[in-house]
Amino acid sequence: MSPNAAFFAAGGFVATLFLGGAAYAVTDTIFKYSTPKTGYYSLSPNAFGGDGFGNYGDHIIGWPDYLGTSAGGCFTTGVNLPQGAKLTALAAWTSSDAATGVRIHLHRVNLATGHSDEIVLLQSKDTTQTRTTNTFKIPASATATVDNQRFDYGVAVCLASANSRYLGGRITYSYDNAGD
Repeated sequence: MSPNAAFFAAGGFVATLFLGGAAYAVTDTIFKYSTPKTGYYSLSPNAFGGDGFGNYGDHIIGWPDYLGTSAGGCFTTGVNLPQGAKLTALAAWTSSDAATGVRIHLHRVNLATGHSDEIVLLQSKDTTQTRTTNTFKIPASATATVDNQRFDYGVAVCLASANSRYLGGRITYSYDNAGD
């Protein structure tokens, strides 16, 4: 059989299988995108709990969606990001009457040693008690690539006063594969 005839015969066989409704599994284990994609991880006020250090008054989750306290204090939540993702930005929506009213810490903890690295510290600066967006671009560094084998990740939100509010946040990251 000539190479052309074999090619057309194989093509006809494949077309017959697809038109016949047969299902086939893809068996490749590496799914790389040709250009990186952007992902977002939301940090809802509803996800945070008290950090257990000191007296921070009442833990208030208000309607619609804000985190507050009657006396100031810090609250934490875990963050589950895709393996190998590159962290690119941290954004937070806040309101406060103090220049240091809301601080947001993105950190990672080494599972073997317990050592904590701060990846980003974002601090509100607006004192008008209006909804303000604060964004920090994360530089490409060793701590900007997610390594779930060696680290766990979390965010802490610290409120300076009863008039400080955390209204929501978002971690932006890029990735180049379809999964861990």
